[in-house]
Amino acid sequence: MYRLQGGGARRRICRFSWIAGVFLLAFGAVVPRIALSAGSIFDDDWKAPPTPARPPAPAYVPPPEPTAPARLPPAKPAQPNNPAQPDNPAPPDSPAPSPDSPVVKPPAAPMPNAPVIRERSKVPTDTALAAAKKLVKEGFKSEYSRATTPAGQIALARALFNEAQQTHDDPATLYALLKEARDMATAGGDAETAVEAARGIRDAFLINHVAADQLERDALLSAVKTVLAAPTAPVASPESRQSVYLTMAMAERDLNAGNYTLAAQTAGFAEQVARKIDDPSLLDRVHGRSALLSTAAVEHQKIKDQFTALAASPNNAAANLAVGRFYTFVLDRPEQGMPLLAKGSDAALKRLAEHEIAASATPADQLALADAWASAARVNTGPTKEAMQRRALYWYDTAAPLLPDSSRVAVKKKAFDLEASSLKHGLVGEYFLGRNFGFKVFTRVDPRVEFNWRGLPPDDGMPAIEFSARWTGWIKGSIPGEYKLIFVHDDGARISIDGQMVVDNWGSPGHDTLSVHLTGALQEIKIEYAQFDGGSHIGLGWIPPRANSPVAISSDALFHAPFVAGPLAASRPVPDGDGKILLLAGNCDLHNPDNARFGQGNEHLNYLGWWENVATWLSWDFDAPEGEYDVDIEYASDTDSAGSRYMLSVGGNRITATIADTGGWLNYPPTRLGRVRLDAGGQTLRVKCMDKSNRYVMNFGRIILTPVK
Repeated sequence: MYRLQGGGARRRICRFSWIAGVFLLAFGAVVPRIALSAGSIFDDDWKAPPTPARPPAPAYVPPPEPTAPARLPPAKPAQPNNPAQPDNPAPPDSPAPSPDSPVVKPPAAPMPNAPVIRERSKVPTDTALAAAKKLVKEGFKSEYSRATTPAGQIALARALFNEAQQTHDDPATLYALLKEARDMATAGGDAETAVEAARGIRDAFLINHVAADQLERDALLSAVKTVLAAPTAPVASPESRQSVYLTMAMAERDLNAGNYTLAAQTAGFAEQVARKIDDPSLLDRVHGRSALLSTAAVEHQKIKDQFTALAASPNNAAANLAVGRFYTFVLDRPEQGMPLLAKGSDAALKRLAEHEIAASATPADQLALADAWASAARVNTGPTKEAMQRRALYWYDTAAPLLPDSSRVAVKKKAFDLEASSLKHGLVGEYFLGRNFGFKVFTRVDPRVEFNWRGLPPDDGMPAIEFSARWTGWIKGSIPGEYKLIFVHDDGARISIDGQMVVDNWGSPGHDTLSVHLTGALQEIKIEYAQFDGGSHIGLGWIPPRANSPVAISSDALFHAPFVAGPLAASRPVPDGDGKILLLAGNCDLHNPDNARFGQGNEHLNYLGWWENVATWLSWDFDAPEGEYDVDIEYASDTDSAGSRYMLSVGGNRITATIADTGGWLNYPPTRLGRVRLDAGGQTLRVKCMDKSNRYVMNFGRIILTPVK
């Protein structure tokens, strides 16, 4: 699966050299996985290699809902989960719908507000559990006999977990299946199945949220430790890589909860796995974030007493200063730190923080604030200096567009002078879902812009098509003069140098050649790329003055300013000011995606479309207060695809529903599905197709959970 936002994850990167075959990029950033024949992408007769067949979906996708007949009999006949909603059969096949078809019918009426409240079971007694475990072992006797190797243990864990997804009215049997699945998954090193089984226990049984979180942590880290203890390095498979992302996600939860030491320790496990599976690209991203969490743990330890003092006395000036500096300069969270600095004992920081909080909209005030932060940075060192520079640059960038041209040049020079002293080689690469920079998935440093993805995903968390990328930084010619740029791209791309567009070929592939004058000094460069479908590659090369042959522009000629390593995945959704929880298409986990992918439309800008495979499913991890929630979904469909059925599950609640004609593929009316009860703490919501009536299941927009007052 791949994560649709924020650095999530799940596919290997493919990165190549078109000039000399396989090579190791500078800074240990990426090791090429596929060798291409020698020859230059910048040659006039160069042709992109044929797009390979897309790899098949992984053999296993943890099924969130029933997918096969149960092997163990239920204690009593199963009852419908949501009898208030009819189980309509799908209509016969009809011509495939077009996702761009016009709106032709009015929105579908909301479904009845049918409660789907579930009651969790008590944890079974030891006696009942022993009997159920015996039944499970008898039912899976052959699988247990083969569970003597990691592969056999993983196969058994997945079979048990799949069985647990069937309707089991006997709590002891369900608990035994999930517990055995968790234990076998941890023994085999399958972190994802171990976590899913632990979450199954959380959702079905009366366990408080603290114990449930610990259950999930123990399952995950036990599986990770199994991987680390293995005598040989695991293959960089989706499962091993997923364990890294799951562990980093847990570290982020620890960080947000204020458990800084635990966050650093958890991230350390993720870094060890990334190092063992020998994936430099993944390791670089994990290491950057892990280093920040380690620094946070050390700095927090130094001022623990100040946190205690602040909790006891919110107006304690010294405590406000210490904790405010921690949030602002260590964690790079000025929104948390500025209110504290404004109450702190450092007069200079107090003035800056008060100015930040006022957040004047006039460019003169913004420019004055930027200058003040720049002045403060000049008399500081280390992380504090870097954080102050980031605040100055933020306000320079905010003020510049509002200034007249003559003033804007001076402001840009101030910003450049601030950054120039700390530049590093390479460009900052930002990768997005959607061809027009819809959702940012991750940011990394790319030593050069020279990629042939060959129709495959560019990195973890990215689809193979319908994505975009942007590289920014500075370019420096070795000598002043006329340089011939060679720009090869499939699909659209454009380049700006010093704010002037020099290539604008956004709509189609191209092999552009142009002359530009480079001054021999640092000049701003921005490169943007969009992948629509089919093959995918981009390369930027040049012929310098007095040279005859094109070469890729190396990292020695490209520069970027340092930036803070962010989370590998998007932050978990949290309730807004009204208590609502929004689960968007762009930040779901997309499992077994096949052709399903993120799209950007007109009326509903961000959606998950091209959902053809009934095995594709979506999930979100989030935190919620205890209570009942009304569940609304927004999707688009038309007459031909109406009748497909899907299931939504969260916290042990299950809702089945039928896709209605919303009036076309551009119309996303809200539809009330029902009401669920959630316990406090971590949740996982899943949406899975049960069957479909035509080519596409739906265009998915979002889910809204509204607390019942």
